Order: sequence, then C-alpha cells, then structure tokens
Amino acid sequence: MIKSILLSLSSLNNKAVRRILVKSILLTLAVLIALAIGLFLGGDYLLSLWGWGMDLGTWSYLMGLIMGSLLTWFLFRSVAVLILWMFADDIVEAIEWEHYSHSALTATKPNWLKSLAIGLRSLLRAILYNLLALPLYLIALFTVLGTPIIFLIINGLLLGKELEEMIVLRHQSPIDSGDSWAMGKFERFTLGFAMNAAMMIPFVNFFIPVIGVATATHMMHRPIQ
Repeated sequence: MIKSILLSLSSLNNKAVRRILVKSILLTLAVLIALAIGLFLGGDYLLSLWGWGMDLGTWSYLMGLIMGSLLTWFLFRSVAVLILWMFADDIVEAIEWEHYSHSALTATKPNWLKSLAIGLRSLLRAILYNLLALPLYLIALFTVLGTPIIFLIINGLLLGKELEEMIVLRHQSPIDSGDSWAMGKFERFTLGFAMNAAMMIPFVNFFIPVIGVATATHMMHRPIQ
C-alpha cells in the first residue's frame, strides 16, 4: 500500500488529476460553508423556540458557531465522499491511461446518474452505520482513544469498500469476483482506515479523497506491495 500511496502522490503531477482536485476542493468547500450556515441558522432557530436565540447576543452566535463547526467537521467525511463520486471515474480514467492503458481500453464510463445514486447510497449507509454505533461512541467517551478508534474502524470499513467500488464500477465487475486486480479484504480495510485517519487532519483532509481514489486505483492494478 505504501508504494501505491507514493504513486498516488506522484499522480498529482497529472494535469487532469490536478484539475479534478481543484474542482473537488472548491465544491467541498462550497457545500461545507452552506452546511455550516444552515446548521448555524437551524441551531439559532431551535434556541429561539426556547426563548433564547438572538436575544443571547454574542453567546447565541458563539453557540451556533460551535455547533455548526462541530457538526460540519463530523459530516466532512460523508460530504467529501459524496462529492468524490462525481469525479471518481475521471480520476481513475486519468491514472489508468497514464499507468494501465490496457485496463483503460476495456473500461466503460459509468452513467453519472448511477454514480450519483451509488454516492447517495454510500452517504446513507455511512450515516446509518454511525448512528447504529452511537451507543459504542458514548461508552467509549469514558476512554482516552476509544471513540476515534471506533470511528476509524467503522468508517475505514465503509470507505475501503467505497474506494474499491469506484474502480470496479468502471470495469463492471463484481467486487468479489476473484479478479486478479481486486484488493483483498485486509488491504481494503487498511486503505480505508488510513484515508479516514488522514481526513481528520485539517487542510490535508481536502486532498485525501482524490489521493484515496488514486491509491485504490494503483492497489487494484498492481500486486499487493
């Protein structure tokens, strides 16, 4: 996986990949800003129902800002992956033509509606799994690192599967079909875990979705390193 990550970083020199990276970052920022504003206004509305709201002045703004920021950070992963589905095939295509042209020749560009539908399904799946794990998160609050570790494990499993799906969809082959270029379950989880951990780093997290797809592409076309 290390070699695949290094190859994915070198793929940032590809003009097509860089263009997609810029577009995905700008769109992610736009969605997160809109989400933060919506959460701030929604939080203030809820406070106003209790007779607080803007009457609290600075405190109201501060509470709304904190709530909006925390929820936006928590939802970053889901938003980033949903947006990634819009550009995933373009990233895979650029890398395949550069490194694995034999696979690019046999690939089929998926319908964008299908990609969007799978992206929305992935988003709902992530929300559902994390809601189901909420009791574990609450229990783990009494430990030092329990909550983030549980978060990384659950979302690592999900993200690894999603990254693999993005490449498999292009080749219209079942994930567990036994193809020689497919990732193993452990490699898939390791990739998802590592990318989720990197998404927790401010600023770096905006680059990770594209790097994740690029890494998955190399992993699925190369022998496991």
